Amino acid sequence: MTTTNPYLGLRASALETPRGELDLHVEDPTLPWGVLTEIGFDKGTATIVAFADGNASLYWSSGGGSIGGFRVPSVRDAAKACVEVAGELVGEMHSASAFPLPVDGEVIFYARTDAGVIAASAPEDDLAGGQHALSPLFYAAQAVITAYREIEASETGHN
Repeated sequence: MTTTNPYLGLRASALETPRGELDLHVEDPTLPWGVLTEIGFDKGTATIVAFADGNASLYWSSGGGSIGGFRVPSVRDAAKACVEVAGELVGEMHSASAFPLPVDGEVIFYARTDAGVIAASAPEDDLAGGQHALSPLFYAAQAVITAYREIEASETGHN
């Protein structure tokens, strides 16, 4: 039995599905209502998706991930916070029409707005060090991962 990795389809959906089809209602459609944070590793990419309604997902290009976290307050709150931080950093981003995957050690942020996608990238080490202008967005995306890990730990009984 062969299984197909749904990563690229899920990623494309997160990057391209119109807000209306996602049933997202936002107060200011000029600000981001969705954010993809993509982290490049030597063996693939991790994609963290966060939407303004608190929906969040994690996708691994190697397969696997987590969806449906909006039912859990910690994931929902982290996703909303990630989108809010992206709204504060739109001046650090530029319009994007192509959506390449990051290389090893690179982080690319794609923010969805009604006007289109805006993007920015930086080395992961610079972002993690806290001195980069986009570090707050990197930390906000990491909070989504942390919230998912806490769910997994509680489900397996490991802390």
